[in-house]
Amino acid sequence: MLALIDGDIVAWRTATSTTEFQEAVKRANELVYNILQATNSTEYRLILSNPVNFRKSVYPEYKGQRPPTPDVVKEMKQYLLESRFTLRSQLPELVKQELWGILLAYNLLRYKMILMAKSLDGIYPCQLSFREASSYIIFKLCQLPMSSPGNIPSQVFEPEKQARQFILEGLGRERCYPRELKCSKNGYALRKRNADHLK
Repeated sequence: MLALIDGDIVAWRTATSTTEFQEAVKRANELVYNILQATNSTEYRLILSNPVNFRKSVYPEYKGQRPPTPDVVKEMKQYLLESRFTLRSQLPELVKQELWGILLAYNLLRYKMILMAKSLDGIYPCQLSFREASSYIIFKLCQLPMSSPGNIPSQVFEPEKQARQFILEGLGRERCYPRELKCSKNGYALRKRNADHLK
């Protein structure tokens, strides 16, 4: 059975009961485990509320008497999200715009890596480290506002000049060893049958 658990209650109860984050994580795991035991559930889903609360548009002073949310609660919610990537947009109509920005940035990084691979002989884009190359490209783009207008073209083409250092070692397009057929080992012991009756 699947248990739906209010993640906000879990975060508030555990984070406000102690000042140590690790202790709060331990208590959160215990609380979820107790809920699963009480409901005889084998799976669970934590439901976290949206930061944009529609009740405040109806009544602006909704929960206005409460103190600001402690940082431990925010850390606990991030832990419950398993540190997954989340959108920063606070309004639903801005989510589409943010998704388009993420997709455009990703495709621009991939296109830049294609140009970096073309600057090298016999190297394909898949033979470049995406993590290292993308970090370097983003680093160079962040430096553009601090560069003079005359240096911007050289900064833009700098990743192509440094492309060789992002080659993944030992990753080639061609097979460097002959193809060989290997038989899988049988995990069961073979018992020889008595074939005396066949003689």
